[in-house]
Amino acid sequence: ASLIKDGATLQLGIGAIPDAVLLFLGDKRDLGIHTEMFSDGVVDLVEEGVINNAKKTLHRGKLVSTFIMGTRKVYNFVDNNPNVCLYPVDYVNDPWVIGQNDNMVSINSCIEVDLMGQVASETLGMKQFSGTGGQVDFVRGAALSKGGISITAMTRDAKGNKWVGTDGSGVYRISSDGQVQQYHYDTSNSPLPSNTVNDIAVNPVTGEVAVATMEGLALLKTGEVPAAESLDYDNILIYPNPVVPGYHGLITITGLTENAEVKILSSSGQLVWYGHSTGGMCRWNGHSRNGGRVASGIYHVVCSTEDGDEAVIARIVMMK
Repeated sequence: ASLIKDGATLQLGIGAIPDAVLLFLGDKRDLGIHTEMFSDGVVDLVEEGVINNAKKTLHRGKLVSTFIMGTRKVYNFVDNNPNVCLYPVDYVNDPWVIGQNDNMVSINSCIEVDLMGQVASETLGMKQFSGTGGQVDFVRGAALSKGGISITAMTRDAKGNKWVGTDGSGVYRISSDGQVQQYHYDTSNSPLPSNTVNDIAVNPVTGEVAVATMEGLALLKTGEVPAAESLDYDNILIYPNPVVPGYHGLITITGLTENAEVKILSSSGQLVWYGHSTGGMCRWNGHSRNGGRVASGIYHVVCSTEDGDEAVIARIVMMK
């Protein structure tokens, strides 16, 4: 959102990322729309007065598109609306026409990026994922626009790690610098019901990664959570809690400061396990330092800041 200035004209692609961008534009002014399609999010910003097309240098005062897709709300909005112009795709997507809009901002998402920086938004490997759209047209049009920019976004977590879905190989988490494959999730080691991934979204509060596959949705509770400024018992969240019989996944502790020390103690005060947070989160596999699964009981979770000035104690119930 920081790349979008007041008075800019927007093109929004299809997907969770372009839709999410609209949620952060409420403080902008005099935005315009020249896009192949739009949905409900645009209507919300029009009603808030954020989008009024007042600064457009082509079709001033008009919202320009080729088609719309969304709920009844967006169809009611365009019905007999003189400020909405639907033109043929060979006009709306013409890079020369797009470039006549000053400060044109093209916002699209992609599915895959190779090591040469080439972007795939329509295919997963050799498989066609979606129909060919106008992304390239608007990338070129934004390049022709005075003050224009093109944004191609991927899903990332609070630490900047990239989450990449594939066709048949599950999900990869790549380091923020793009140099290290941190983890590979598939049906054999995660809750993914299928290795064919359609979409990924990260919850910025919990760090959960929602993955849409061909066989349904899954939550990977492995995303990065921003570190808290200070430790507060009311903000410490442990899940699952209680840990029920048969659960062998990771136990997540959030609400922590950066590099906080986390100790798991038995009810008698014996040290069972210790570790440190990454961002605002720490994960425990439910095993003791000796490697075996801990016994049933109530365990104390002692969390302290890196400098030791603050500490909180929470509890977790383990059931076998």
